[in-house]
Amino acid sequence: MGVAGVLVVLFLALAGLSYARPLPSLVASQIYPAAVTWGGSAPALPWPAQGEAAIGVQGQGVEAATANVTPQPMASLAKVMTALVVLHDKPLTIGAQGPSLTISSGDVQTYLDEQSQGDYVVPLQAGEQLSEYQLLQALLIPAGDNIADLLADWVSGSETAFVAEMNAEAKRLDLVSTHFADASGISSSSVSIPADMVAMGEAAMANPVLAGIVGQPSMLMPDIGTLPNFDTAIGQDGIVGIKTGILPGSGAAFLFAGSEPVQGGAPALVIGAVLGMPDQNSAFGAAESLLAASGSQPRWDPIVSRGQVVATLRTAWGTTSELVASRSLSLLIWPDTVVRAHLLPRHIEAPVAAGAPGGKLVIAVNGHSYALPVSTVQGSKEPTARWRLLHVR
Repeated sequence: MGVAGVLVVLFLALAGLSYARPLPSLVASQIYPAAVTWGGSAPALPWPAQGEAAIGVQGQGVEAATANVTPQPMASLAKVMTALVVLHDKPLTIGAQGPSLTISSGDVQTYLDEQSQGDYVVPLQAGEQLSEYQLLQALLIPAGDNIADLLADWVSGSETAFVAEMNAEAKRLDLVSTHFADASGISSSSVSIPADMVAMGEAAMANPVLAGIVGQPSMLMPDIGTLPNFDTAIGQDGIVGIKTGILPGSGAAFLFAGSEPVQGGAPALVIGAVLGMPDQNSAFGAAESLLAASGSQPRWDPIVSRGQVVATLRTAWGTTSELVASRSLSLLIWPDTVVRAHLLPRHIEAPVAAGAPGGKLVIAVNGHSYALPVSTVQGSKEPTARWRLLHVR
């Protein structure tokens, strides 16, 4: 075979090799807006003249807050985190009482010591048995500081170890301006800001056992009788919980949740917090004003519709196809909310068929994320034989 023949054979071999190689991956380009402000102008809210406040919606995070906040003592609001940690380590289901604890002479002595110091306490008797559920009620309804200490010892062996768990949970919830120094909140070093307290309130109201307790106006304590909830606002102006707090010299606090009707869908659970208020009545008043003003603000809006084109797919040989959302997403949106979107495409090899998985579009609102699967709306066209032969890869 001559040189020309060899060259022909080599050319045909190279062409065949090029033709047989896998096609390049498709390149996805997001066309859904990366960020868009939703719902019009931010509402003017009646922020308290004294103290700090924040408001949000369950599942949507903090929507608005007062500016220039500094961490304030949270008082008994700390007990909400105490309950969260207890239920994390010793979970309960709805209707369950959980294990029983026998009250020791040490528990009684703690009760007497804290009573003499003017703390909020729940009377205990040595030898009596209380279930985990009853203790959580006593922690959150009459707000027993001694009950917080008892639960801390039971769960972690010591208050020091338990407080470490509280701060670890605060970090997990991204409460960046919150620090717990004790389980009950009587320490002025247990501090937070309203936005963090709203996030903690979201976590509390997402737990059905805890949400049920904080909405109870009273509890029945064995051998004592009925003990009222310090949250006397429950049942008024839509308020369904969750915790009051007051610390001499540091003011009053209130973490509250209220059910409010919403345009276009189911009612919203609005969650708010006020810290550094002059007294408990001022805290209640601020909460009621914020709920009244914010109740008409959020609305259910479609964010992404099923079949909506969210990205294009481009081949190396110049053809295009589309990625569409495989399902719809509607969210409870507060005015002036920034909705962010980020496409996470799959590694898509050609050829691709219609309806093939294409990755996901992640929608983010106030720290909450929602992943929507996306798929191809039509298959990609094959490159021509000429393109295959001429594009050696």
